[in-house]
Amino acid sequence: NERLTSALTTSEEGRAVFVKVLSKLETTLEDISEALDDAAPPQTKPDEVPPASDAAPADPVAVVDMAVNTADAAVAKVAAPARAPKIVVSKKPRKTQRSRQKTAPVPDTGARWKALAKTGDYAGAHAALKKPEARVGSSPRELLFAADVARRSGHPRAAVPYLERVVDGFGKDRRAPMAAFSLGRIHLYQLGNPAAAAKRFAQAWSLDPKGSLAEDALARETEAWSRAGQGNRAKAAALRYIKAYPQGRRLDAVKRFGGLE
Repeated sequence: NERLTSALTTSEEGRAVFVKVLSKLETTLEDISEALDDAAPPQTKPDEVPPASDAAPADPVAVVDMAVNTADAAVAKVAAPARAPKIVVSKKPRKTQRSRQKTAPVPDTGARWKALAKTGDYAGAHAALKKPEARVGSSPRELLFAADVARRSGHPRAAVPYLERVVDGFGKDRRAPMAAFSLGRIHLYQLGNPAAAAKRFAQAWSLDPKGSLAEDALARETEAWSRAGQGNRAKAAALRYIKAYPQGRRLDAVKRFGGLE
């Protein structure tokens, strides 16, 4: 009774179970009463033998025990505290410090001069170009790029070897006349070597006599021979110019440097 009363006051669910238990007990009591009636020996006449029964009579004590056990189980179910649902946390493998760190790309120090030149830092590019680990390809494009870095950073003499490799090694390349013309300008205006400049201008013209640089190359050859003190060579160059470009845009300067005025 105490357990049933406690379950009744616990919750609405307890009250519902309690009502079911009472109903079960009422049914059980009725079964007990019927069992007792069946167990009582029937009143028979002295000469009458009671009929034999195959079914064993119900044991009233067993019936009561079953009812009590049912009530106890119901009370225990209601009175027991509700268990919190078990939360299963999936465990992910922890990333180690080494796996979290991405492998940094190894800088290519040999090509660093090109990266600096592309940003406009020609001084830094030239400094990187002078380091032992710097690499310069053997193609005309790569050689002209290195020469341009040297010139733009204020180191014209350093550009000469790259330009010479283009002219001497790739004479049939369309960029060879430009390389020879650049060599002539460096020798004439920056290194003070007019004789070497005259030869490079003559080379630029002979590599492409009909190219866009041909007229200017022949005119500057005349100027270079004149500055080198080679009057006869200057005059010969001037006459070639006049023959090729009688209405040339540098005609007056060529006549002056060639001594034809």
